[in-house]
Amino acid sequence: MGEWVAAIDGGGSKTLAGMADRAGNVHLLPPAKGCNLLDNPEGLDQLAKVLAPMAERDMAPDTTIVRGTFGLPGYREIATNDQRFERAISASVRFQTSLFNDVEIAHYGAFAGGRGTLILAGTGAMAFSGEPGHLIRSGGWGDRIGDEGGAYWIGQRALSLATKTLDGRFRGRSFAHDLLVAMDLEPGPDQAGLMNWLGKLTHPRSGIAAVAVHVDGLARKGNRTARSLLHAAADELFLLYRSVNDRQEEAETPWACAGSVFRSSAVFRRLAQRVGSPPSPLRLPPLGGALLHAARNTGWFSPFSRSENAWIEALAAALAASFPHQLAPSAPAPQEKPSP
Repeated sequence: MGEWVAAIDGGGSKTLAGMADRAGNVHLLPPAKGCNLLDNPEGLDQLAKVLAPMAERDMAPDTTIVRGTFGLPGYREIATNDQRFERAISASVRFQTSLFNDVEIAHYGAFAGGRGTLILAGTGAMAFSGEPGHLIRSGGWGDRIGDEGGAYWIGQRALSLATKTLDGRFRGRSFAHDLLVAMDLEPGPDQAGLMNWLGKLTHPRSGIAAVAVHVDGLARKGNRTARSLLHAAADELFLLYRSVNDRQEEAETPWACAGSVFRSSAVFRRLAQRVGSPPSPLRLPPLGGALLHAARNTGWFSPFSRSENAWIEALAAALAASFPHQLAPSAPAPQEKPSP
């Protein structure tokens, strides 16, 4: 009978789940959409979509899940939502679980449970610095009052500039025109196209965050307005980095970055420039961090031992094949010639 550990990496836009055995073999489960209860009324339904096959695997005669570690968006921030998560999980799986904020578990994976500063910029943005159990946090206040530097923040500002351009309040017509074309919308001055697009979004936070990809595409083509937006995002992320490190007793702390925003070379370059050094490579993506935490709690390996390091490397290789962007932030792309 094979022993496995289970993990969930929940976020605002997607929920990933998987299992790993003692040899470092990985079995990924079908993903679901975001499970953030702060802005998604269907969050528990999405969580159920990854819990159901996990429970089914645990009931199979040749499989036993001995432990699970789940990273959940917004966990330990609003007590009532924590209770909703906990009830849903306890009703779905029979194995013991440990629950963490999704960024906590991302930090655990980035440094394999060691010390460091992680800047995470996906739909939202925040920083965690220190070591497990002694983490300092900055950011992650949500899109209504914070999350500066995240994809939603970038997308919202890009759309705001586009509307100002359409009204004649901002001179940057090439940016508005090219952004709307990239979004498959009519680039003319009529408001109907953009307003209809906004009204049809079933999950506005994710939909607006997705606009950041188009902003990056324009920046890669040399659009100055798009590049300025991405540089502003990087500057906000640097403020997160500085705020957590100013509160650290140790002056030298390795740092790393993770999340979809760092696929943008403009953001990646600018943040590394502001910090003054390149980021450390991630040891594991968030899902791998959750699997590592669960494996340590089973007593499979002595922490930081040679056998555990070999398991981490096997796990990283297996996950990199499925999630290449999560372990390797965007390599700097050649500079493009700026355009208006």
